[in-house]
Amino acid sequence: MCSTTSECTDALGAGWACISGCCEQPGGGDDDDDDDDDAGDDDTTGLGDDDFAADLSWVSLEGAFFTMGCTEGDIDCLPSESPSHTVWVSAFEMTETEITQEQYFAVTASNPSDNSGCEDCPVNSVDWNAANDYCVLAGGRLPSEAEWEYAARAWTETIYSCGDGASCLDEVAWYADNAEGATHPVGTKSPNDFDLYDMHGNAAEWTRDWYAEAYYEESPQADPPGPASGTDRVVRGGSWAGDPWALRASYRAALDPDAAYYLVGFRCVRGGAP
Repeated sequence: MCSTTSECTDALGAGWACISGCCEQPGGGDDDDDDDDDAGDDDTTGLGDDDFAADLSWVSLEGAFFTMGCTEGDIDCLPSESPSHTVWVSAFEMTETEITQEQYFAVTASNPSDNSGCEDCPVNSVDWNAANDYCVLAGGRLPSEAEWEYAARAWTETIYSCGDGASCLDEVAWYADNAEGATHPVGTKSPNDFDLYDMHGNAAEWTRDWYAEAYYEESPQADPPGPASGTDRVVRGGSWAGDPWALRASYRAALDPDAAYYLVGFRCVRGGAP
């Protein structure tokens, strides 16, 4: 179990990272086991080109204010999750599920996933650059960190979208307690109140933003774009190998964008603030 990448590198050496509470090497390898209102309508469309056969289902999310960061009463919050602060996100659309292996293969003719026999499972082992390229080809981009947390919370102000207690996760998430060591087909758990699936668990998800631990201290209120530069990108949501604390809506991980991690996938957004 880990909370920061430095814990992994101190214990295991260079090249290890902390994701979903587990120490992991880029590109796969063994992880350390000790360690209300509907937001919009679904729109199922193709990519607009016969070469791109993957059909993506998009959910429209209205613009709104929400409270981002450490949830009141959450004793597991890390310094990077504070202070909690009010954020405005402009209206945007997000894919209903994480991008699947089938959808990724249809565009790229490749499937780097470790669990490659499951075409409806989220694609994983995709670095940030490849994930971003896919979303651009799909007419979108990766979500900002603020967009991601707004979508994950879905009007709620609790630790998870399903409530404050980890006991609710079995209904909405594949994680360490029920995933049996692998990803699962997307959309097989209950969606959140925005009709989005797997915002907690299954694959952790790349976001667009660079990571800075103290960014919330200076983040603008309207459509925060993230830091202008950095070395790591923000990853959200926790994974099938994550303990409950790593699936919290406010939890922030930071990973090398040039490395691929078998716990990490992605979903796309379109519209919203540039």
